[in-house]
Amino acid sequence: MPTPAGAQPTAVPTDTSTDPSNWLHHFEPRSTFHVLTVLGCVLVIVLWCVAGRRLLTRSPDAEHRFRVRVAWFMIGWQAFATVWRLLPENYTLDESIPLHLCRIVGWVVPFMLLTQHRRLRAIVYFWGLGLSTQGFFTPVWHDGFLHAGYWLFWMGHTIIVGAAVYDIAVHGWGPRFRDWGFAALWGLNYAGLVIGVNLWLGTNYSYLGKEAYAASTIVDKLGDWPQRPMLMILGAQIIMLLLYLAAVVVRRMKNAPTADEPENA
Repeated sequence: MPTPAGAQPTAVPTDTSTDPSNWLHHFEPRSTFHVLTVLGCVLVIVLWCVAGRRLLTRSPDAEHRFRVRVAWFMIGWQAFATVWRLLPENYTLDESIPLHLCRIVGWVVPFMLLTQHRRLRAIVYFWGLGLSTQGFFTPVWHDGFLHAGYWLFWMGHTIIVGAAVYDIAVHGWGPRFRDWGFAALWGLNYAGLVIGVNLWLGTNYSYLGKEAYAASTIVDKLGDWPQRPMLMILGAQIIMLLLYLAAVVVRRMKNAPTADEPENA
């Protein structure tokens, strides 16, 4: 029906919660807010590493106390995140079970900081730095700034990647061949376990299941199941191998004699 002359057309209600510009309630990948969020995470990691290096320069005990406090904060954060996702109002079969690789590594991180155990360091380096970084580029969470989901997702990934960077930048840690082998072997074991659980529950944890994921990620380019998980597992192994080779190159560069130092000195 035409609008009578002089009358204002009736406004059509819209749902602003999914408007990409409404960053308080909706997170849109590849948006300006996405870039600002990643920059904020990078800033946190840089400040964390700077604080650790300064404390280590002052005394190893000072850095140790700082690292222990950070680790206990992470344990509390991970416990809160796990319980929050399991609450009835937040629970979904596709997301709430702590099976995603990032959530497993998120629990490994604080115990790595507390103990500096070599195998835990290997998991954080290869799985965290090598695989969890995808979350920064293709995030699958759409809750905005005012929602708990936003903080759980971004804090979780910052903790993981930040811990790997911290271990390298502050402690100078680098993997050996056996560390790569350990991470690669347990990566295959993890993939096999999660594929089995996904087939059983009809879920898509770590994108290794048959079901389509609710959000678009880089793994969508790898085709359908079972091609997708096979290529993902192969890609993960290649990434971890490249990280090991990068560590070998860095270690050899550090050990190389300088121009003023004879090679056999």
